[in-house]
Amino acid sequence: MKNKYVNRSKVSEAKFRDLVRYFSLDLTATQIAQLTGLNRNTVNRYLAEIRIKIASYTERTAPLAFPHNPTRIPSRETDVVILVYCIEMKVMTSILSVIRGNNWKEMVVDIAENTTHLGLAIHTESGHLYEHTIGKTDDRESEIREAKRFWNTVRSRLSKFKGIHTTTCLYHLKECEFRYNHSQEELYSLILQILRKDPLF
Repeated sequence: MKNKYVNRSKVSEAKFRDLVRYFSLDLTATQIAQLTGLNRNTVNRYLAEIRIKIASYTERTAPLAFPHNPTRIPSRETDVVILVYCIEMKVMTSILSVIRGNNWKEMVVDIAENTTHLGLAIHTESGHLYEHTIGKTDDRESEIREAKRFWNTVRSRLSKFKGIHTTTCLYHLKECEFRYNHSQEELYSLILQILRKDPLF
């Protein structure tokens, strides 16, 4: 079945476009399955791959590289630090896993010394969230406000999932970053452009 957005697709291009359209409207997998008539597992598989492509796109188009180590997040011995930084009012995110008991603040400070754009660090510890402003704030109020505004939208948006597996949290975070930075654009067309250049699977 020919589908220029998906290699070896068993889903027609028209049906896939519908899936992308509903995804761009931020509907849940259950809602998309009901509207498209596709199997829920199929929808989840496609959405997972779309999020991976979006994450790759945000990495390629970011104005600077930033470290993250998401592959080491799934562990009861680690806590998560989410970094939110802002350049020209565009947000960028990263995830670090920190072995529980280590001084995560020192790690963040070391990173902050290598960039002038870090605005916020969100530390998760035993299920609780702690927000910390990193760096001097005297000339960076707008960056910090934007980082906090973004983080508030992330918390609100992800609450509907009622829990996200640690192995996919980076991709959901990058999706939030993508949606936030392109909120004034037509996401449906942009996502199709991304997938046309870099098809799924």
